[in-house]
Amino acid sequence: MGGWVLLRDALPEFRDKHHGWLGYGLPLLYAAAAHAAGVALLVSPGPRAPSTAQLAASVLLAAHGRTVAAYLVHEAAHSSVFTRPRHNWVYGTLCLWLCGAPYCSFSHVRKLHIAHHYDRADTVEFDYRSALKAAPAILRGCVLALEWAFCPAVEMLMHVRSAVAPFLNRSLPLAAERRLMSAIGTPVALAFWAFLVARSGMMALCLYFLSTAVFLQILSVHDAFQHTYTVLLPNADGTYVTGPGPRTPAYEEENTYSPLISESWPLVNALTLNFGMHNAHHRKPMTPWYKLPALHREMYAKSGGTSAQVLPMTELWGTYIRNRLRRVLEEDYGVVAKAGSDRARAFVGSLGVSFLTV
Repeated sequence: MGGWVLLRDALPEFRDKHHGWLGYGLPLLYAAAAHAAGVALLVSPGPRAPSTAQLAASVLLAAHGRTVAAYLVHEAAHSSVFTRPRHNWVYGTLCLWLCGAPYCSFSHVRKLHIAHHYDRADTVEFDYRSALKAAPAILRGCVLALEWAFCPAVEMLMHVRSAVAPFLNRSLPLAAERRLMSAIGTPVALAFWAFLVARSGMMALCLYFLSTAVFLQILSVHDAFQHTYTVLLPNADGTYVTGPGPRTPAYEEENTYSPLISESWPLVNALTLNFGMHNAHHRKPMTPWYKLPALHREMYAKSGGTSAQVLPMTELWGTYIRNRLRRVLEEDYGVVAKAGSDRARAFVGSLGVSFLTV
């Protein structure tokens, strides 16, 4: 009897007993299969060089597989997948590897993301803006040039920093686990890159880096327009200023936005696991991604399904492109008008606040 209890407790139990396999098992399999298929298209042997269509498919498949894996990390960080913390840790860590960030610590990702919800602010450990302003002009210029060319240089720098920071500063929160994850994951990532070069040459590595840029840009576009919060840096003990005071639930709703990929075709939002339904997510953070559409409709039913907090991507592309350089160093995220055809014009947006690397 005791052995059966131990075995039962060791087995993962989906929090949603009816839809857990469909909601979290299948997306995980898709993320792994899409990433693997993208890589296979890059390295597949043959007498002829890969076609342009094959190379484009490899980039898009790898990028989208990693995107799904990243948003599954977010689900696990909220303990939405399994009932027990250790199983969410395993699931989240596996998804970090699948999304190409094996050097990141899931415990650290979870800690900072929960602080973001609890403190109602963009809780970050590293102020990249101050670092860039203090950096040599040539480095700052390179970052700005890459961002102008739609290359997510800031997000790439944040990933490099995540890999090396726990070795440079051993007093960081969870530094021991973070060093262990990076000590294992970074060599594996480098070995994978070397495999691509050895198997198919530098072109394969360049195309894989292109898929990485696409993946990070997808996350960056979503992250840019979800909040008009303030950025908080940690106290000396690694904690953050708590959320009471002016940062009330009303403040959270008024400073949170839902950048939907599409209002007309709701299923398209599932491409990023409905992460754009951000007000619904903040209202009930443990709601599984596949139940967010119903919660989103319920929240805005009285207003006919519309709200000043809902910002479809069609309203955001212009400001995203126009402010892509200003966003790099600007600390003020800007403002959103309550109405009007160009209400997001002054919404500069955020950068460097990805839940993977903050």
